[in-house]
Amino acid sequence: TVAGTASVQGTGVTQRTVVVSGLTGDGIFTISLAAGTASNSLGDTAQPVGTSATVTVDNTAPTVSIGAPSVTATQSGPVTFEVEYQGADFVALSTGDIELIATGNATAVVDVSGSGIGPRTVTLSNVTGTGTLAISVGSGTALDAVGNSAAGAGPSAAVTVQNTTFDAADVNHDGKLNATDVQLVINAALGRIVMGFPDVNGDGKVNATDVQRVINGVLGKV
Repeated sequence: TVAGTASVQGTGVTQRTVVVSGLTGDGIFTISLAAGTASNSLGDTAQPVGTSATVTVDNTAPTVSIGAPSVTATQSGPVTFEVEYQGADFVALSTGDIELIATGNATAVVDVSGSGIGPRTVTLSNVTGTGTLAISVGSGTALDAVGNSAAGAGPSAAVTVQNTTFDAADVNHDGKLNATDVQLVINAALGRIVMGFPDVNGDGKVNATDVQRVINGVLGKV
């Protein structure tokens, strides 16, 4: 639905300018003139006139979306994200528009590829450190035919970066072997939901063998 305010400018007996301002919404509009907007010396009045040519109103900016990372975890990359645009007539996404959102000491080199109004691929390479990496896209990277500018997008889903080696018995990867690790692997062996890496010996099962391995680690028996 289109809404706006009409005003009339001009003087004399030959011409007026109708100005429609403050247009909101999306769609089309026309104008028409009511009867009686002019008269002559004999008292004859003007007939109604309408409708004018149509005017298209577009107040909807292009949209930007960031896809999921190509992998959920990595040591060195590369990791790619697809950035898609809808309703854009011009796209100009560069590395300077990408914010790398990192936790821990994870970091990466950012690159952007693609052309035209199609999707762009954001690639994270030379990934180092340990933590997580996500991206966001700044505003103003796309325009439509009437100049509406795209807002930003993000943050994306994060990819885990793991370059720290943990003892297998360090179930929660906190760098310590203690009773917490023992309890976590016991909970997993009992079928309780647990965060961490309770399959200590990597045999695809969590059982008493894993419990004993963690206890041995806590006691310093390898």
